[in-house]
Amino acid sequence: ECFSFPRERGDSRVPIVGKDNIRVLVEGGEVVSGLWQIPMGHFYGGRSVPVIGVAAVGVPPEQRGKGVANRLMDATVRECHDREIALSSLYPATQTLYRKSGYELAGDWNHTTVHARNVLVRDRELTVRKLAETDRDATREVYRSMARLQPGYLDRGNYIWARIHHPVLEEKPSYGYGVYRGDTLEGYTYFTHKMEAHGYDLRVLDLQFATGDAGRRLLTLLGDHSSMGNELLWFSGPSDAASLLLPEQTFHRKTKFSWMLRITHVTKALEERGYPEGVEAELHFRVHDPAVPGNSGDYVLHVADGSGTVKSGGRGDIECDVRGLASLYSGYATPWKLEMARLLTAPEAARQLATTVFCGPAPGMADQF
Repeated sequence: ECFSFPRERGDSRVPIVGKDNIRVLVEGGEVVSGLWQIPMGHFYGGRSVPVIGVAAVGVPPEQRGKGVANRLMDATVRECHDREIALSSLYPATQTLYRKSGYELAGDWNHTTVHARNVLVRDRELTVRKLAETDRDATREVYRSMARLQPGYLDRGNYIWARIHHPVLEEKPSYGYGVYRGDTLEGYTYFTHKMEAHGYDLRVLDLQFATGDAGRRLLTLLGDHSSMGNELLWFSGPSDAASLLLPEQTFHRKTKFSWMLRITHVTKALEERGYPEGVEAELHFRVHDPAVPGNSGDYVLHVADGSGTVKSGGRGDIECDVRGLASLYSGYATPWKLEMARLLTAPEAARQLATTVFCGPAPGMADQF
């Protein structure tokens, strides 16, 4: 009822999510809200930082307006903190709700469309063949090798891979193809068909390649659908290597959704991500977190050799709400922008140093959950 799809569709996801990862809030013996917790990771600085993705947050219509969703979300972030899980992230139906629980904008989920006949890439040098279940370990290796280079991309768990291999929302099977140089997989794609009045569109669920040759071969494969295929649609963060391989600007890209991040354990979050090589810095934070008192306090972050260590105390030069820390952490917003949004205050020297430490390529995701 909350999401306007048959219960059977949701039930089919439960074995993949796992019953241990489902949370409900009960009042008077009645379930008044619920959500799914999805264990994954986000890549920052080339390292996978553990994250609980929050999905399927639902409140029955008769229970809305009573604050039950926020009580469930606050309990969720406190649970993550107690379990020493660094981060939580989600796609918001409403930002106001999740901001109350300490989440803030942290990256974009973009989609790119191009008509199949306008791909204009013709490269058939490498071999293409259909993927089988035995190829899945190899596809995961290709994905991780590319995702670790892109801030915010998911270190996918079984739930995300299941959405690619068995896309329940499309209610159609996905088709997987790999590009090989000899016996080595260099790229792959999974897609589904969406029938239209004349032909079909291709919804590309995953498009990953480790070399430019593999990327060109995959685009050729997708463009070869032009006899009946219309629009090709694929997903990415703000920067998209596939569109760079197109010879002309025949594509259209837009931000489909901005996702939100929550720092659930400050020390773990700051220590488990990677940092720019060749940068040595010391940043002094004062963090405010009304929902998770254990996060509030002063921290000193020392960065060297691509790693960070944290200790308590310090001067508190960079004073921020936990929401501001989330946007800074992901690289979504500079300290200057966060100060304009009243999420952070810091002297000029500390702002410049924090920009060097946290702000690199624009963060994004190619997956929704």
